[in-house]
Amino acid sequence: MLLEKEKRLKKFDAPDIFINHFAEAEQKEKEALAKAEAILNATKEKFNSQREDAITLASGLQYVITEKGTGEKLPQNAKVLTHYTVYFEDGKLLDTSILETAEALNAVNERKKAADAYKPITADISPDAGMIAGFKEGLQQLSVGDKATLFIPYHLAYGEAGNRGIPGKTNIIFEVEIIELIN
Repeated sequence: MLLEKEKRLKKFDAPDIFINHFAEAEQKEKEALAKAEAILNATKEKFNSQREDAITLASGLQYVITEKGTGEKLPQNAKVLTHYTVYFEDGKLLDTSILETAEALNAVNERKKAADAYKPITADISPDAGMIAGFKEGLQQLSVGDKATLFIPYHLAYGEAGNRGIPGKTNIIFEVEIIELIN
């Protein structure tokens, strides 16, 4: 028994194992970066394609309905249950209410997941509601069941100053789904 252990110890090559560990870690990091870049490029391409078909409103907001629902048109003073995913204009994910989207984009917020906070939000789209103007205006164009992409210029988002880690003069893009009208 002791002889067998001695043979294994003689074969143990600590420097080789050490070097291989770091080589494997470096390879995994390169693969993760390549995957992140591919996701970012695919997202940018998707938005560039959608923008070509977008409707532009007088305010500068652009939107495209990506999947038509079968429900009623939203009234201007509505409260709706909606899923959202918001991106910077370069395609980088900012936040989402959908765990599967966060997983697909390799961007799960573990604290949000632990708090079971990947859920649709209630959005008040009335004119006096405390949501960003472009988000409210975009949702007002939709019907229950619609999925859409909203291209929100900075003046309808967080303005000149920015907010919540979003720099000033930042255009943002929302993907939304209207789940239901709340009475």
